Amino acid sequence: MEARHSPPVRRIEERLPESVSEIEPGTFIYDMGQNMVGWVRLQIEATPGQEITLRFAEMLDADGKLFTENLRTAEASVRYVAKGEGRETWEPTFTFFGFRYVELTGVEQPLDDAITGVVVHSDLERIGHFQCSDPMLNQLFSNTLWGQKGNFLELPTDCPQRDERLGWTGDAQVFAHTAHYNLRSGAFYRQWMAAVRDSFKPGENGGIGSVAPYIGLSHGAAGWADVIAIVPWMTWLHTGDRRILAENFATVRDWVDLQTGQAPDGIRISKKGWGDWLAPGHAPKSAPTPYELIATAYYGYSTQLAAQMAEVLEEPAVARDYWELWGKIKTAFNQKYISADGRITSDEQTAYLLALGFDLVADAQRPAMEQHLQRAVAEKDNHLSTGFLGTPLVTPVLSAIGRTELAYTVLQQQTYPGWLFSVKNGATTIWERWDSWTPEIGFNPGGMNSFNHYAYGSVVGWFYDTIAGWKEFAIAPQPGGGLTFAKASIETPHGLAACHWRQSTRQLSVDVIVPPNTHARVTLPAAAATQISADGKPLGEISEISDVRQSDFEVTFRLSSGAYTFSVSTAP
Repeated sequence: MEARHSPPVRRIEERLPESVSEIEPGTFIYDMGQNMVGWVRLQIEATPGQEITLRFAEMLDADGKLFTENLRTAEASVRYVAKGEGRETWEPTFTFFGFRYVELTGVEQPLDDAITGVVVHSDLERIGHFQCSDPMLNQLFSNTLWGQKGNFLELPTDCPQRDERLGWTGDAQVFAHTAHYNLRSGAFYRQWMAAVRDSFKPGENGGIGSVAPYIGLSHGAAGWADVIAIVPWMTWLHTGDRRILAENFATVRDWVDLQTGQAPDGIRISKKGWGDWLAPGHAPKSAPTPYELIATAYYGYSTQLAAQMAEVLEEPAVARDYWELWGKIKTAFNQKYISADGRITSDEQTAYLLALGFDLVADAQRPAMEQHLQRAVAEKDNHLSTGFLGTPLVTPVLSAIGRTELAYTVLQQQTYPGWLFSVKNGATTIWERWDSWTPEIGFNPGGMNSFNHYAYGSVVGWFYDTIAGWKEFAIAPQPGGGLTFAKASIETPHGLAACHWRQSTRQLSVDVIVPPNTHARVTLPAAAATQISADGKPLGEISEISDVRQSDFEVTFRLSSGAYTFSVSTAP
């Protein structure tokens, strides 16, 4: 027996319905206004033995009734038998529901306060905040935050409403960066990683389970099994807590070594896994990115992380071995998949994103590959064509190659497939599929169709990193996409860090808070340091500023802790 690390699941807040309608005599539909997770508090006045039924759903069908097909075998219902002595108040025990809509039957006229929503999730402190001038991006941020809250119930589940609610490891690893920004998640992940370690199976068809706790399904799926390296490393970056590295490093090594046994020439050959799951226009497991390419890319990525973990844990000999292995994987990847002109096998977005995002491209071929990626985006009319593994890399990789404006263009598309398509169509959480619902066909006919599935919300990490300017204690805001302001803050282990920028026709103003006992590397868009003032003074007169550098229309400098206002002249 071990003491728990993470705060427990608790009742966090209450919500009142936004509306109620009687769709037919005796059938009342309550709209909570938000797809949420938890239950309702029922208040009634009824006769002894009177039966009242509650049913829960995320969506309504075309005639205003509950849409429950996506719940599969989950009944998502409650039957309450009244005691019949005045006002009765009831809440469930040992269950929860994922829902926006509640159907109440069994009463002729409900009390005005018959239904109150109770939001339930692991009691993790909200530490991150984001806001900008685009209401749709703000809604996308809110959808992601609610998706995280709804799926962080003791473990990171894929969905809270249907007959599943499993700790899918692929979903968890792509979302971890965003999760750490929104809620204080270090202890939560540290606790769950024990179940991830327990899911490891040695041998040729082994590896980390696709779900943890493990209840069956597969082992060793690329992008899913790599959670063992990715989540601890991401947690270390956000929290500085080395314990999660030390606790998982032995299993990380087991996982990398198992893959090495499957890749004698550096290319991982294994049983096919989930692939770029739910890429738009493709059935599950049929995305165009070859599984072998994905498996080798993630093999390389986990090997990189193993080397970096060894360095942090002060095991230099182990780090050298893994860096040498990573070099062999990179060479094999280039020889197998990348042509001399930088074109990659399958010639589509996810393959390019994995190669560039995981640094698996030879320097000589990188510029050409960057052009191919931009072409692949243009061929989709500046929409994404990525599933669970490619999507988290879209905006970060475009920014890394100097195409942040293109990243904004892709992000702000309101048509399918894209992040704002669901927002435009009324979503209040992240959908499982890019086309979970469309005006043309209604609900996706696939039985697997959650409306609260946080994986695609991984883009919010880029909101903090790039729109607002966070990047590992560097502040580098990149205005674009027509935004006139953006602001974000996060409670770091050292204190509050914040950035708020405002753009006008003649000036960019940037407010910065650097936590105590830290420094930040600040990068601002300017042709020369003389265009920038700090609290009304030239940079050279501010003692807290040092190491000022100029390059490529950017000015970078080191900034001590404190609160500052920078002004960048943008006048011609």
